Amino acid sequence: ALDAGYTADEPDVVEQCMAWRDASPGWGFVDEATGLILDEGLVHAGRRREMDFMGRLTVWRYSTVDEARQVAGKGPLGVRWVDTDRGGAEKPDVRCRLVVQETRGNNTIAKDDVATVFAAAPPLECLRILCSLCTSTLPSLLFVLRFLDISRAHQHCKLERDVYIRLPAEDPRSVEPGLCAKLLMCLNGVRDAGKAFNDTVAATMVGCGCVQGLYSPVVYRHVEKGLAFFHWGDDFVILGPRDASAWLAGKLAEVFIVKDRGVLGPGSGDLQEVRVLNRILRWRRAH
Repeated sequence: ALDAGYTADEPDVVEQCMAWRDASPGWGFVDEATGLILDEGLVHAGRRREMDFMGRLTVWRYSTVDEARQVAGKGPLGVRWVDTDRGGAEKPDVRCRLVVQETRGNNTIAKDDVATVFAAAPPLECLRILCSLCTSTLPSLLFVLRFLDISRAHQHCKLERDVYIRLPAEDPRSVEPGLCAKLLMCLNGVRDAGKAFNDTVAATMVGCGCVQGLYSPVVYRHVEKGLAFFHWGDDFVILGPRDASAWLAGKLAEVFIVKDRGVLGPGSGDLQEVRVLNRILRWRRAH
């Protein structure tokens, strides 16, 4: 029984499969979620778009491998692309994200430092409570639910540690010997990126007059404007008057790239159905 199953002494199965896939002719680019072949042109376009965003946000500065070894005590971390199609065969929507290959055993965070890598998430009951308050509040208050999505959330958050990465092949300077990059902002895969995002949101919200929850630090209220809201990762659900929720979206847009998914409410232009946290919410008038 002790010999059965995968052990830490054996080569990484995932890396072996990825190496076999990359060496096999005809595979091209594969959707990381489904395994389906992706259109090569769409993948290249998605990666170029991501590189443009990272350049605008100044995610890294160029450095050297020697500096990485001197400061961090090790060479730069590897990176890889995660390509997925959020659309489908009829209407593809290829998203490409650069991911840092930082692990618990290969980083500058102490293994027992749980607080540095912990990112809070709200209880699911928060969504149920906001839905209940929205439907039971006096109609004269005109409360609605607004849904926001933060695009490239981690790349807006400063990285307080010294993390060096290898340059992706899409960077024109990646061919220069001895060159790497020092992260100035977080990237997907950085172990404390989730906490950095939560901290950035907290500073922004408290700065505009919101009160942070004591039990859950990702739940907030703005008493004067009648707002109650929470965020689960980069998804925000806001309850309150229509104008006040739009004001809050504007405050977030001063720091992040915000996609306003719309308002679930009784208005003619409001959403009547929305999907959030793997649940479908529908607005229906009482008969």
